[in-house]
Amino acid sequence: MPEGQRFPLRIVDGLRLDKPLRDALMPGRIVLVDTVQGSGVSKGQKLIVMEAMKMELILSAPFDGVVETVKVKVGDQVTEGTLLAIIRSGE
Repeated sequence: MPEGQRFPLRIVDGLRLDKPLRDALMPGRIVLVDTVQGSGVSKGQKLIVMEAMKMELILSAPFDGVVETVKVKVGDQVTEGTLLAIIRSGE
């Protein structure tokens, strides 16, 4: 992965992210935001938890990087396609 490249992220089945993606796949409510802009993150680190269809979906960092922006806060209702966060690799 090229150093310094930016990757938008999205929720995928609440199980794992094996590649950088962009947006929520289903509507839901944000119940936890466990990161802030500028934070360093490690691969697998929990970033955002979303509740949808009586399930908790966990958004984890798919690689080591830096949180460039977090677009949601606790209590936000999101729809399919909502941008949740952007992680930049290589820092």
